[in-house]
Amino acid sequence: MYVRLMGSCMRGGFLCAVMALLLCACGPNIKDLQAGETGKAAAVSDGDTLTLDSGLKVQLTGIIAPRRGFRERPDEPKAKEARQTLEKIALGREVQLAYGGEKRLAASATATELALAQVFVKSEGGRWIWAQEAMLREGMARARPWKDNHARYAALYAAEDIARKAKKGIWADKAYAIRKAETIKPDEGGFQLVEGVVRSVGQTEKKRYLNFGDDYRTDFTVSIDTEALANWKAGEVPLDSLENKRVRVRGFVYDSGGPLIRVDHPQAIEVLN
Repeated sequence: MYVRLMGSCMRGGFLCAVMALLLCACGPNIKDLQAGETGKAAAVSDGDTLTLDSGLKVQLTGIIAPRRGFRERPDEPKAKEARQTLEKIALGREVQLAYGGEKRLAASATATELALAQVFVKSEGGRWIWAQEAMLREGMARARPWKDNHARYAALYAAEDIARKAKKGIWADKAYAIRKAETIKPDEGGFQLVEGVVRSVGQTEKKRYLNFGDDYRTDFTVSIDTEALANWKAGEVPLDSLENKRVRVRGFVYDSGGPLIRVDHPQAIEVLN
């Protein structure tokens, strides 16, 4: 009896060990993405940028974290905490890059080539962590899709929403509060999330407009260049259908008499009702 029990336990332990190895060997969930480079995270510049041990600099596409200061420009609120959070997630660990859109931001006179990637990090326990989702869940970044790089944007929005409802990280700071379309000012620049009801949809030869007030010259407006309309594929919510709908728009705010966000892809507009 004792021998049979010991044998059973040994077989069970062996099976558990095999299962653990298989879990570690599965790798990150990138079935809907294209596998990219691997390496170790050798440095973290800020909450959405790291460098591999190969020297490749990587932008965590799909999110935007608080920026560190440059020259006379001070740090944005929570910039230090965002960088420290990404360091805890990735620094010194095995990394797998994956791509769901444009892969590179071309080098300029002042910057090296930048990989635009979804980043997966192998934890100490062998579990693969999607760094973008982790940063959003910690409230240390906001989701930011691009017209040519918006893979998994719905999952990123969902992770952001969890942190925002919990007032975690940046969401406890009024600097990152969602702005109201009826009260946002033209000088509230930078990347913002703005919510409001679309009062009308306008059109000129070169642009489409979502108007959030009665006077487009002073009220909050979203503009879409005519050539960008090609990015509204079949199945996307048509712009004309947004009239009287409450939406959330994300992008950089510009002073155009009134506050304005320029949008070039449908993923930047969330319909809330």
